[in-house]
Amino acid sequence: MKWRGRGLGALARAHYRRGIAVLGVAALATAVATTTSSAANAGSSGSATASVAAATPAPPGGFITDFVKYVHGKAGPANPKLAPALIGWSSNNSGGSVISIGPEASAAAQVTVSWINKYAGGIGGHPLVLDNCIVLNAEEEGLACAQKFLNNPAVKLISFGALSVGAATIEQTVAGKKPIIIGFALNASDVTAKNTSILFGVGGFQGYEDATFAKQYMHAKSCAVIYPNEAGLNLQAGYVDLACKYAGLPSKLVPFDPTTSDLTGALTAAGATKAGATIAPLVTAPANCLAAAKAIAQLGIKPSQVLWYTQCQQPTIKSQYPGGDYPKYYSSISQSGDALINDPTGVAFQSALAKFGHGQDAGDDWYSGIFGQVMTIAQFMNTIGYSKLTGAAVENTLKSWKGPLLLGGPNINCGEYKFEPGGCSDGNYFFQYQGNGKWARVSPWLHPPTALIAKLKSLPPGSQFPSG
Repeated sequence: MKWRGRGLGALARAHYRRGIAVLGVAALATAVATTTSSAANAGSSGSATASVAAATPAPPGGFITDFVKYVHGKAGPANPKLAPALIGWSSNNSGGSVISIGPEASAAAQVTVSWINKYAGGIGGHPLVLDNCIVLNAEEEGLACAQKFLNNPAVKLISFGALSVGAATIEQTVAGKKPIIIGFALNASDVTAKNTSILFGVGGFQGYEDATFAKQYMHAKSCAVIYPNEAGLNLQAGYVDLACKYAGLPSKLVPFDPTTSDLTGALTAAGATKAGATIAPLVTAPANCLAAAKAIAQLGIKPSQVLWYTQCQQPTIKSQYPGGDYPKYYSSISQSGDALINDPTGVAFQSALAKFGHGQDAGDDWYSGIFGQVMTIAQFMNTIGYSKLTGAAVENTLKSWKGPLLLGGPNINCGEYKFEPGGCSDGNYFFQYQGNGKWARVSPWLHPPTALIAKLKSLPPGSQFPSG
């Protein structure tokens, strides 16, 4: 994601990317060959080509390149004369006092809706429309949004973009009367609110898997965890710390001052130079990214032994990294990363965005996540049919849905964990930056350590994600 500032959105940001530096372990060899492959042109004429990592296998069921088929639509435009099919949409956009952690989320949703209406026939021929209610300044604004959605009988379901402020009030007011489908949860209430589902990874499921990767792929014997000392971030860092312990990796957790320009002390205090795996989550601010990279180089740690945030790949600071390019570190995300590695699905996705002038945004996690989210909601609506569309029908369709999730992980099981009934995904893919703007996926879809999964499945409803 392209985070705009820290502080208010710090805890929410932790629910997307995990930045972790894994140091002092054997490098994961990833010989990546490239080939040129054609992909479907997202429901219209023509084709697009891109370099595809030959080592990246097709997901179960194959690459998703026919988006018309994915949404169960019909090729061609929707009929603008028909009554619209509405999605109650809320997000935190720019323009108010709330510092949005994803101001582009609403734009991404509108691009997706526009694509569906132009190329996939909308919802049974009816144009799909976002019934917007944007929270700009305070949590209390969520009350008006909830009332707006509840009072409009044409709104059968509700969805959120980057809604870190206002979501809890909407969920409490809606109280399960209409289903809420979210791509990413930014609030603790999201995972327990009645009739609310989160399609991509949430909470601890965006940090627990790092221990699995460190042990199985990097053969670590211990963990050293560092993180920015900001309110709420200790929880996310604690997810990684706890998972390391469940994976049988002794772990040491050390916070650092986010205003410092020298992280060698924090890394050393955590035992980075001796630990089997040093994990530094939540490094997203440009200054922290540069400080981490410089400290890693100063301590003589190989780039192939590092796993951190892809968010640190910001063009404005690229030339300031040692060597003038982004470090060749590892990273993990709860999405498929198709756009990063330009596989056939990624190429088709970029082509779809390009038709509306957003091809350059394919690498933005908000665009890929929201695109998958809205496309999947459209699939549910088309599966039910416009004339039979009700909140109950949406809920029943979602309960029986097992994926695949466009631009998401391959394993979908909504409600698998009783303590977070809204969660539908519990894993991550891991990637390595290859240099010159190229990425490679270096692992299959990974889950938390087996012992930790057993604990999570034993937790009763209402429990919090365990943290170290």
